[in-house]
Amino acid sequence: MNRIFFIFTILILLSGCEKFDLPRDNPLDNSGNEQPTPPNNNDIEIIYERNSIYWDNNNDGIINIGETIKLRVYLKNIGSNTASNIKAKINTNNDKVQMYYTNFNTYYNYISPNQEVYGKMNNNADFSVQFKVLTSFTGNNIKFTIDIFDDNSNHWADDFSVSVE
Repeated sequence: MNRIFFIFTILILLSGCEKFDLPRDNPLDNSGNEQPTPPNNNDIEIIYERNSIYWDNNNDGIINIGETIKLRVYLKNIGSNTASNIKAKINTNNDKVQMYYTNFNTYYNYISPNQEVYGKMNNNADFSVQFKVLTSFTGNNIKFTIDIFDDNSNHWADDFSVSVE
């Protein structure tokens, strides 16, 4: 009698388990409702890498109040595929900084994996962005934002700051 009771109890327990919809979280078990994520064949990730002063009024390589600056802004592809037709808009919300050529894109064109490239303003200047630090500027840094995009509707955003002395 104990044997029948034991088998009957096991059958009830096993049949009751189907009522619980527990998530399947074993990555090796693909028998759940979720489909495995396919590999990304478009693995491109663009980030801000660094900047350098291309030109400033007194050619000392330091951003000073009252100066106009031409800055090279370098982006890096940390993905595993080549990025193509990369463009960016570089801007600041600081009203004490006058941006030049705000209607133009900065062009990076092709960036191979692990490569860093500086952009060219309007695809022909040898710098990425030009701005003037107004004499009314106070503070030590200017924060810039970068909106990066390509022809495949990919979009990345980043920011960086430059020191003002």
